Amino acid sequence: MFVAKVVGQYVAIDKVATYDILERASLPVPQTFVLQRASFDDKIERDALRNFLVNNKRVIVKPSNTDHGDGVSIGITSWEQLHAALEYALTNSYDADILVQQQVIGDEYRFLVLRGRVIAVANRQPPFVIGDGVKSVRELIEVKNSNPLRGDGHISPLTKISIDEVAHFLGDEKLNSVLAQDEKIELLKTSNLSRGGEAVDFTDIASSPLKDMAVYAARECLLGIAGVDIITTDISGDQGFIIEVNASPGLRMHQFPSIGKPRDVAAMIFDELERLGS
Repeated sequence: MFVAKVVGQYVAIDKVATYDILERASLPVPQTFVLQRASFDDKIERDALRNFLVNNKRVIVKPSNTDHGDGVSIGITSWEQLHAALEYALTNSYDADILVQQQVIGDEYRFLVLRGRVIAVANRQPPFVIGDGVKSVRELIEVKNSNPLRGDGHISPLTKISIDEVAHFLGDEKLNSVLAQDEKIELLKTSNLSRGGEAVDFTDIASSPLKDMAVYAARECLLGIAGVDIITTDISGDQGFIIEVNASPGLRMHQFPSIGKPRDVAAMIFDELERLGS
């Protein structure tokens, strides 16, 4: 059991290995191009990447060992954007290779798997603000960050939104602009709670086929506890793409959803650990 746990954690960290395992298990994953770090400036690799972008039209770029959305760029449609995203991924990782993936359509859901069953499902939403016709985007972020539920890092139910990160994504001009009344704007493309995102509970709505897919993915990666990220256009249907398997999934999105029923997943996990230790 110890060996399986160690191997499972390694697999989940190495996303190249994860996608290989999932593909071999006939589980649906996005088309993926692996750019070796040592081949970053290789002309043949660059030409292959251009073709990959042309064929897929819209792609995502991320380091192969990314965590909490570090180094991730979404919605890449041009070579100029792709080149900048590759540079961003390289500077936000140490020795990782870079993954360029087909951007699949749908919403992203986190399935929390515990010992062969899904105990919670949540949809994570990127951080956003809604205009009032008076305050700038920067001021709206400051108001949102003043919520006592928001803190630094992972110590609070919600995380404060980084104005510096928003400035990098939106630009200073947009950051200082005033939104119209009820106008909503996404501040970042990543939906991680550690980036200021929020969560909605979908545990009772998610379909059995998608839950089975998540359980199967966790089992193939040798993980008893896993966070399986699935993108689907219909959470109550049977079609979706697995985009990530996490060995150390966050619990805040399930314990403290902004909308929906809180799930005491921490207690479920502790109960399971006690049962296994008895």
